[in-house]
Amino acid sequence: MYVHTNNSKEIRSSSHERIKFVAYCAIVLSLSGCASATSQFTNAISDDALSNEKVVERAKSIKTLKQAQTQENKAIEVQNLADANLMIDKVACNKIFLVNRCINKVTAVRNDLWDTAQLDRTSARYFIRQYEANERRVALEQKIAAYRREQAAQAATRLASKAAYEAKLKAYAEKLAQPDPLTPEERKKNVTLFEAKRNTILDIQRKRAEAAQARADAAEKAAKSAAAAVASPQ
Repeated sequence: MYVHTNNSKEIRSSSHERIKFVAYCAIVLSLSGCASATSQFTNAISDDALSNEKVVERAKSIKTLKQAQTQENKAIEVQNLADANLMIDKVACNKIFLVNRCINKVTAVRNDLWDTAQLDRTSARYFIRQYEANERRVALEQKIAAYRREQAAQAATRLASKAAYEAKLKAYAEKLAQPDPLTPEERKKNVTLFEAKRNTILDIQRKRAEAAQARADAAEKAAKSAAAAVASPQ
């Protein structure tokens, strides 16, 4: 993670202009003087304090997550302190005769401190991200291994279930392949007997319901007659 300041913006803007100049020389003009500019720009990139190579190399010195977090927090404190001291130093420079030279000097000191801290901060953040990525990878590998163990443990059960299902299908197919033991006349007779039996049962159920309703009506009528007798004057 990079923290942008006015100074870093100026540096990035200057680098962008150099890139444009080098590309213009190489593609459009092919001027002989452009070779030195390209070489200088290449050297500037290789000397970048925050190049990937330097960040990775600095991160190798970090051994634990706690160390990386401590390093990141300390780097932020150093940068904040450098910015605060620069403001104080600039005010002090206004009292000196060579103001601009003084400001340039204290700014350079601040930039050196800030860039060194930024390397520590970036390398710490790089380590933290690598650590978190490894943690996710290990967790995923463990989850996959657990799933494979579960599938292996259930393999025998699934095979047994499959065999039972196939046996059931086979028995059903064999049953369907067998000839019907009843003739059409016998099957029709069985249907007729079943319908007669069902109608008999339904008739019995209907008669029982009617008898129950008759008893309920008689009880209700008796209750009303008793109530009327009690209510009538002697």
